[in-house]
Amino acid sequence: MSLFSLPRVVVLPLAAGLLWGLLGLSGCATPDSLFDPPAKELAAQRRWLTAAVSQHDVNAIRERVLFGRGEMFSPSVLGEGLVQAAELGDLKVAEILLQSAAPLEGRPTRKKPLTTRTPLMAAAQAGHANMVNYLLGRGARAGSVDQNGLTALHHAAGAAFLPEPRTEGWDTPDRGKLLKALLKAGADPNARDVMGRTPLYYASVAGSAELVRLLLAAGADPVIPDTSGNTPLSAARNASPPSPAVLNLLQTVPPAP
Repeated sequence: MSLFSLPRVVVLPLAAGLLWGLLGLSGCATPDSLFDPPAKELAAQRRWLTAAVSQHDVNAIRERVLFGRGEMFSPSVLGEGLVQAAELGDLKVAEILLQSAAPLEGRPTRKKPLTTRTPLMAAAQAGHANMVNYLLGRGARAGSVDQNGLTALHHAAGAAFLPEPRTEGWDTPDRGKLLKALLKAGADPNARDVMGRTPLYYASVAGSAELVRLLLAAGADPVIPDTSGNTPLSAARNASPPSPAVLNLLQTVPPAP
């Protein structure tokens, strides 16, 4: 049996995986332009997939993206669609896009980090524990960073919402579950973004006693200063309004030896 006689659902992931591997070993960047169709076709693909994902149109996405004949979707469009599906918590669409060789981690070069959120970051920010577990199971890296130095753990703690207030119902039990999953997968509770802020800093500002408790139990340091000298403890004190439960947790942490 030749490669060309295999179903597209088998060929795409095999070919894409081999190509990314070869480029990664050589240290080469993988610009979208190497794989993208002409600009007009690219824009049409993006519009169609964005609408289909937002409508959770599993059948249409499967037929056109996974089993389509004569049309190869751009990796950049597939990646954007996967981020969107992760943000919506749509496991079925995410599975189809990954089968179609959507990049799970984006395509950073060795010298430059990601410039946008990964699907894992999007799922963590939106609070979808099932999606976070699914993506981790598919190989998503808990320690990846975006252009602001934010990890999925930062996003889970609400970093992307500042300085805007979080929506009602933001601090759900699911958020605690996904935080545990990220920590179990090796996420660093003391990772610092470009402003020197840790996930604990953002959870403290948010007033989430549950997230603060989980991060402290994982070894998060409440006195790591950001670039302005503010610590999670001082940020919690200055929160509006401050959370007594969060302050109690931060103030009762034994000093580091």
